[in-house]
Amino acid sequence: MNNTYYPPIAINLGYNRETKLEGYKYRVEAYKYVKNNKSKGAQAANDDRQGYGILAEIVLRAMLNLPKIEDDPHPVSYDLLSKDKVKIDVKCREGEKNFEEAYPGEDGFTREAKHNLFARQLYDESLDADVFLLTHLRRPHKKRRLPGGEKDRSWKLFICGWISKKRVLKESVYIPPGGITEQGSRWFPYQYHNIEIYNKCLNGFQKLEDVLAISQSDLKEDKKRHLSLHMTAVDAYRIGADLVGRGVIERSTLDFIKREFNLSDKVKPTLHPNQYFHLLEWLKTRGVVGDKEIEKLKKMMSIEVFKWS
Repeated sequence: MNNTYYPPIAINLGYNRETKLEGYKYRVEAYKYVKNNKSKGAQAANDDRQGYGILAEIVLRAMLNLPKIEDDPHPVSYDLLSKDKVKIDVKCREGEKNFEEAYPGEDGFTREAKHNLFARQLYDESLDADVFLLTHLRRPHKKRRLPGGEKDRSWKLFICGWISKKRVLKESVYIPPGGITEQGSRWFPYQYHNIEIYNKCLNGFQKLEDVLAISQSDLKEDKKRHLSLHMTAVDAYRIGADLVGRGVIERSTLDFIKREFNLSDKVKPTLHPNQYFHLLEWLKTRGVVGDKEIEKLKKMMSIEVFKWS
């Protein structure tokens, strides 16, 4: 198998005329399994999130003609075993929308899609998976919990790709609790110790059967890959601009980042633009800056005025 990125493979788990209630059958199976085999611990996911991961595994097993979970006893550290004995741990994120390669931001620049792992999954020696297989589940509104209704159409599973545990350890980004992350125009803080893995850095599958074709040699090749950038291009620019201001790197290095990702100085800052203008106005009253600096900032961002709705 080549260590190449391919777009995610989509599997419809909602009702349609061809599959009838096939997707609902898998969802019920996941719901019942979690009820009977609930994981516990300080960072164990709730019933639904555990169920989403189990659902992904159940669907993969069905599509790949593997035994059902209850008929295939194996250690908790992995979910599937490839033909070459590679231990595969299936991970699933979820949301109300289809998987997107990138999310639009308010500044016109997209933010690339990412996945998350609990940090403990990497550093717990008893969890000896070789590979993380990352998936995305589109589900109905949160109030529509597993297994959902028989005629629900929203359910869809995206098989995104894989990355070796050794490469994650080598190049991933750890974000502690309270650290903020961005998805398009939305910000949110992490509650747990998280590892960010970017979808663009995964090894994809040309066809679903390739999941079982992951080999020991693939693991070695994946570990040797050049360092991948596990952050959005926008965040790379933001950090670069900060490093220029702190005297760590030259402006020419920031220009390289801009060219590499086709960005400009109009990247939206982490703080709101209104705060930038407020600081400049304050500095102006102290005689440190003048209208020239304010006009220069206006070419990069604009003031937002409150409007009654």
